[in-house]
Amino acid sequence: MHKDSSQIKNLFAALFFVAAFAFSAQNTGLSAQVNNTLLAKLTEGDSLVYYQCHVESAEQELRTASGHTLNSISKNLSITEKYVLYKQNGNYRLTHFVSVLTMCPNRRFSGLKFKEKPYWEFFYKETKQLSELDIKSLEGIENVGKEANEYDFAITTKNRNQVIILGGKTAKQLGLPDAFLVSKLFK
Repeated sequence: MHKDSSQIKNLFAALFFVAAFAFSAQNTGLSAQVNNTLLAKLTEGDSLVYYQCHVESAEQELRTASGHTLNSISKNLSITEKYVLYKQNGNYRLTHFVSVLTMCPNRRFSGLKFKEKPYWEFFYKETKQLSELDIKSLEGIENVGKEANEYDFAITTKNRNQVIILGGKTAKQLGLPDAFLVSKLFK
């Protein structure tokens, strides 16, 4: 039963993501906005880097070298993910990296706009060839996102979902609704 409710929750979130993008397209003249996205300006052989930090309620599982498994109670944790989008031969490929979890939401995120640090410890998770719908979803993130403000830079347990998009010398830091997660493209 728990697995079914999780699948239903994921399906609902994906449908919300597509519906919100469609609503945004109808109400904001998206066709003109799509041309202003970093994704639309991506040229052959180039890439964009997306850093997304969001807070989720989760349990941690730790496996020790001696074979013990330790579990925590459910609590809010900050999840920082990195995505590298490549455009090659007219196709888009997205590579997903994940950092270690932290107790303080968005603790590292205010620094991601400037330079990635080795101690963030991103590790490779997966790579995916993107469909046209996936590309539209990434464009939707740029169009739905709101520029970060001074409240987004504070380190609190109420930080909102944020994404930083880096393309060459251009960068955007956007606040997003909680349902807008790049990781959903891998589900």
